[in-house]
Amino acid sequence: MAQVLFNCPNCGFSEELSEGDIPLTSKQCKCPKCNDVFYLTEAIKQLATSDANIELLINNLGTVEEKKTANSEHNSIRGSNEPSDKFYQLLEEALETLESNNVLEAMLLLEEAEKLHSTPKLRSYLAYCNAKVNRKFSDGIRECKQALEEEPRVADHYLNLGRIYMLINKRGPALQLFRKGNKLGPNQQLMKEMRRFGVRKPPAIPSLHRDHIVNCKLGKFMTRFKLR
Repeated sequence: MAQVLFNCPNCGFSEELSEGDIPLTSKQCKCPKCNDVFYLTEAIKQLATSDANIELLINNLGTVEEKKTANSEHNSIRGSNEPSDKFYQLLEEALETLESNNVLEAMLLLEEAEKLHSTPKLRSYLAYCNAKVNRKFSDGIRECKQALEEEPRVADHYLNLGRIYMLINKRGPALQLFRKGNKLGPNQQLMKEMRRFGVRKPPAIPSLHRDHIVNCKLGKFMTRFKLR
């Protein structure tokens, strides 16, 4: 039970009581010191004030919590930092420029896009450009590996990491990456990189050796009629 303060309006006598000590049907009370009788509401004015303050406090706390929730939601929306149309425009332009083999210009466009937003895809391509232009091979490898950890099903990261390995003449790891990336789905850029290795087509009959006469004849026939 909450504690209340009984206060006599005549003699000033006061005593701390429990709410349970006051009968619910009581309207009047008597001071034990001066024996004066008066309305109960006059003796427990502090209780009424206290309840009002508590109610106000609760209401204020509710308002504070609502503000906190609203601020949290607002910050969450701001924190998500959704990419703008300008970001996508710069990224698309950068990739088109890179496909034209203008690596420096592509890098500058990617750097401009990164000021607006940052994604694993952007960082992956920017890492390759920096490795190509500024010879930042170690940084590029680290960035591409990080992008792969974040998005292991995105072929672009295999492409860019493989390209960096090609820059430092690690052809074996590069080819493995190109093949892994291409397994995720047909990718023209990855196929283009693999053709640079002169990768041979699989034998017509896998159970026979590639140099077997049947494979040689059948392979020529299939190539001639564009069957593979």
